[in-house]
Order: sequence, then structure tokens, then C-alpha cells
Amino acid sequence: GVARREPRDAFETSCRGLAMACARLHAALMARAPPSTPSRACARDLGHRARTWSLRPRSRRRFASADDAAAAVARTIVPEAADAPRSPPEASAPRGAVVWFRQDLRLDDNQAFRAAVRAANRRGGEVLCLFVWSPDEEGNDEGASWAPGEASRVWLHHSLDALDRDIRRRYGDGGVRFVRGEHASAVATAAADVNATAVFASARYEPAHVEGDERTRRALAERGIELITLPGHLLFDREKIRVDMERERYFFGTLMPFVHAAEKFGGKPGAPSPAPPTAPVAHSSGGVGASTLESLGLIPPSDVACDWSAGLRAEWDMSESGATEAWAQFKRMGLAGYEDGHGRSDLTAKSSTSALSPYLRFGQLSPRRVYAELRDGGADGVEGRRLSRTFWHRLYRREFAYWQLGVFPELAVTSWRSHYESRGDWRWPERDPAAAEDLRRWQKGETGFPVVDAGMRRLVRTGWMHQTERMLAATFLVDYLHIHWSHGARWFHDYLVDADLAINSMMWQNAGKSGLDQWDVFAGGLVPDGSARTHDPAGDTIARYVPELAGLPPGHLRHRPWEASAKTLAAAGVTLGDTYPSRIVADVDAARARMLAGVLEVRAREVAHAAAAAASAGSRSDDDDDENARRTDVLVDVFTGADYVVAPPGSTVAADGRLLPLSTRKEFKRTLAKAESGKIAGAMGAARDWALARLDVAAT
Repeated sequence: GVARREPRDAFETSCRGLAMACARLHAALMARAPPSTPSRACARDLGHRARTWSLRPRSRRRFASADDAAAAVARTIVPEAADAPRSPPEASAPRGAVVWFRQDLRLDDNQAFRAAVRAANRRGGEVLCLFVWSPDEEGNDEGASWAPGEASRVWLHHSLDALDRDIRRRYGDGGVRFVRGEHASAVATAAADVNATAVFASARYEPAHVEGDERTRRALAERGIELITLPGHLLFDREKIRVDMERERYFFGTLMPFVHAAEKFGGKPGAPSPAPPTAPVAHSSGGVGASTLESLGLIPPSDVACDWSAGLRAEWDMSESGATEAWAQFKRMGLAGYEDGHGRSDLTAKSSTSALSPYLRFGQLSPRRVYAELRDGGADGVEGRRLSRTFWHRLYRREFAYWQLGVFPELAVTSWRSHYESRGDWRWPERDPAAAEDLRRWQKGETGFPVVDAGMRRLVRTGWMHQTERMLAATFLVDYLHIHWSHGARWFHDYLVDADLAINSMMWQNAGKSGLDQWDVFAGGLVPDGSARTHDPAGDTIARYVPELAGLPPGHLRHRPWEASAKTLAAAGVTLGDTYPSRIVADVDAARARMLAGVLEVRAREVAHAAAAAASAGSRSDDDDDENARRTDVLVDVFTGADYVVAPPGSTVAADGRLLPLSTRKEFKRTLAKAESGKIAGAMGAARDWALARLDVAAT
């Protein structure tokens, strides 16, 4: 037995030695060889699966799912570039992933975060959580895509602090790496630190961000790193949405055609996913350029000096848990009564508001979760969308605003109804000192109209306004002070914690009567003189934010203190013009008439242009090719008096570049028909045959 065992032991020893030698030889050869590269066809195919809609052919699905993106990265080996921040690691080293947080400051239903975790898990690496603050790349205040305002920066600072704490508490002492610097460089460095060839982020939609992400994508690609952007901020793929006006009975630019188009072409919002139960989060400290949250400089110097954001911090829980609680409370207490009470601005009525807008703005609440929970069930098993159709449509209005920004990137600075830009009633604060003083009083809530002042003071104190207060304040600025809507849009952008370029710009365009919706249904309810006060019946909001009027009896005297007797004013400690400002507009009816005259002037000019073109065409030969060409330079319909807009590229199924009629205020149409004893109406009639033959109006 001993004799037979010895050869077997020697043979086994020899085999083990040979195996070890082969392993050492294989490792040496692999260390010297360059990393393998997939074929060109393979790389292109995987790229299509991993990239977002912005780089795909239109025939392919616009967004990669988190699962698809992670799987593609797990199967793809991308060689490190020679100029990468660090030397390429050995081929056998595990590969991690980077999740780049921007406007998606949550863990719940964060597709970019889930994809990064899945990719790292499959390849044995870690996930580095990254936030980069690059002031020069956040927006251009001189252009149409503005950087975050001061209130937004305060919210961003505190929400990032909360996100960092949430990640550390849930996944260990990893947290968020904060970097101040250029996007591409900071992201590339983070990728090198965890040996990552893929960076995951939620897609952004503001023009400066879209352009910046493409620039960063190209820079990273030169280093062998892929930037994969996934959906998360919106419900639908806005690039696919085309309004089919031939099938619509509503005007272009109203909500319902967009709703129909979004549901038909924009893809189905997927089911929300919870945060991953575990995640191999890399330690956030260290690394070139790593900083602290405080050193990013998000808190504005003015706040450092006087702590004006104390009111914001007292009003809001700027965390994902705060967002979750706000949504849960609204479902529990407010949703069932929202349909009847959503116009109330006195927050003692719990059904008057959801207060979700800043959480959606910064991605601390998933729109897919709100959508799914409204769709699938509400109070007593009733679908939330049936409990309040208005709130359900608010989700679509948010999508509608982003769609407008996509097809009309100048939304923040240029009117949809371009002929309204030349209204003669506009006053420009930059060259009119009186207009500048009126703008200042409006900004500070010192107009002498309590319904306006209460909302404006709430804005400064809390960073937020009720929707009705926003509409009242905006209407007052443009209709009664005659200051161009862009000045109000800038102020709101700086002071709102939920300042959203798309939503804010859409609202202000509509307030200025130059947007797609002229708020015709609200025309009688947005007067500033307190005659319409259903939004704050007792004046409780006025008493809270205009405390100098709190001593007046609840009701109409808080809205119209100029109607109080001298005795009542004295008892309340109110002296108009002293303790509370006198009204900035003495005659509101005359001020509104001036607005109507300004609108009439630009619309009548379009009719005159059509009439002149018709007269000119009548004197020319029918063989004149230029005269026979279809035109889009008349922006009022001479048949109905409605305004036209030229449909921008990518907005419709078959009407891009052609004229489409817009919903236009009835009083604007009546004024046009009656103006100059019917002369304008006569000009409209004279131009109709020409308009039928020469204007390029799309079928609706």
C-alpha cells in the first residue's frame, strides 16, 4: 500500500505545480496584453441599448431602461484612453460605476441609481455617488436657460445634505462626493477612482443642460467612459410627442391635445421601483477635486450675511423623507377635497394645496410614483385621478411645460405669440424710472392691493406661493402695471424654491397673454381690487403675511382697506399711505383698458397686413410665383379673430411650419370686431379670399 501511494502523491504534486505555473504564465500574459475591445458592430449595438433617446435613431426606443443600461455596461469592455486621469488598472480588477446626481435627489425610484448599483454588483465593483457644481455650466442668465436662483440654491444645498445622510444611513459610510469644477473633468476623475467605464445620470431637459450633457458625453467618450442618461424627471418621452391636430377638437396649445399625444406617442410611464436594499457605495472622501458641501458655495453670499433663508428652513423639510410625508399627507387629507378647494390660498384649508412642487422640481419625489398611486388607488379604493381630475391634470401640465420648452427653447424670453412683443402699452423698467419703481413695489409686496401683496410677501418669506396667488400677482404686473412678463418671470425664478424654467416660463407667458393659453376661463377672477376673494374669503392669508392689516375685521375690509371707515382704520392701527401703502394704481378699470388697447393695436396691425397683402395680390398677375406661394406671416385669423402661431419643428404630426389657430380671449375678439366702428371687421372680410388662397393654415 505504501509503495502504491508514493507514485500517486508524486503525480499529484507534479500536476499541482504545473497548474500553478500555467496560472502564473496566464496572469503575466494578461497583464502585458491590452484590454480586449469588442468588434465595431458589437460596440455599436450595445451603445444603442445603453444610450438615451438623444443619440438614437427615431425608430428605436428613446430611453434605455435601468436594467438594459446596466446589462449593456456589464457585457461591454471599453478600453481606457491613454490620457485618462489615472493609469488603466489590470484587466482582472473589478469595475465600478458612477451615479451622477443632478435633479434627482432621491433613492426611491431613481433609475440611474439602480442601474449604477446593478452594474457595479455584476462586475464586482463599487458605486461612487457624485454631485458636481459648475456655476458656468448650470445655465446662462443672459440667455434663455437660466442658472438656479438664490432660493433654489438654498434648497439644493439642504436637499444634498439630506441625500448624503440618507445614503450613509442606508448603505454605510459612503455618502456623496461633492466637487466644484468642470463637469467632464470631475466625472472622469470619479470614474477612474472606482475603475468605471459607465456613468449613470437622470436626463435633464433645460436647453443649457441638454447642450452641456452632450458636451460632457463627448468629452467622456474620448476617455473611454460612457455617459448613460435615463428617464426619471418626466413621465413621458417629450421628444416623441407629436400633436395630431387633424384629430383634435381643441385648439393647439390647450392641454387636452397634449394629453392625447402624450398618451399615444410618449410611452407608458413604468411602475416605480423602491430603492435598492443594498448597494456597494464607495467612500466619498478623497479623490482629486473632492470637496465639502459647504465649500461648493451653493448658499448665496446674501444669505450668509443676513440669513434670509431662515423662513424657508422653517417652512420646509428639504429632504426625500419630507417629500414622502408631504405626498402621504396630501393623499390622506387633501386629495378627496382638492377638486372643490384647490383655489383656496388660505392654508388652513388642508385641501387647498399639495405643496409638492419643490419636491418634484428637485427630484425628491418620483413623478412615476405619484402617477401610479393616483392611477391605481386612492381613498376608499377610488382611483386618485377620479377623486380629483384637476390634480391629475396638474401632472400633465408639468409635462406640457417641458414639452413646450423642448419644441420652443426660447420659452423663457420670447413670446409664443410674437406679435404681442410690440404692444404699445408695455413699460420697460430698464429705461423708465417710474416703471422701475412700480416693479420694485410689486417685488416687495407694497402695491397697496392686499391680495397681491400677501402673495408677494409669502414668496419672499417662504419661497413659495399658491397657484392663485401666482396668477393674481402675474396678472397685476402685466395687465395693470403694464410691465413685460419677462421681468416677473425673472423675479419668480430667483425667489421660488420650486423655480422651474419650463413651468415658470409657461405661466408667465400665459399671464402676458402671449403664451399658448390666455387664461380666458380666469379672466373675471384675477382682478386685484379684492372684489374676487374666494381664494381667501376671510382674509386669513392677508392677516398672516400683511400683518399691518390683521387688525381689520375678517372679510372684505382686509381685501379692500380703502373702503374702511376712519374709525375702523384707527381701531386697527392702519393709516393708508403710512403703515400700509396707498394703491399703486388709482384707477384699475382705466389700467385694464390700456392693456386691452395694447392688445388690440398689435392684432389690428396683423389684419391690416393681411388686407394690404390682399389688395396687392389683386393688382398682380396670377403667374407671379412669389405671390402665389403660401405664407405664414399673418398672425390673426381674418375669419374668427383668433391668433395664429407657426407650429415649431417637432411639435405636430403633420403641421410643423404651418399656421395653427390658438385659443384667444373672447374679449380680444369682440374688441377687434367692434374697433373703429367696424372698420377692422371690414378689412378682415376684404382679406378672406386672399387668406384662403395664400395663407398656409394647417387642417384642424
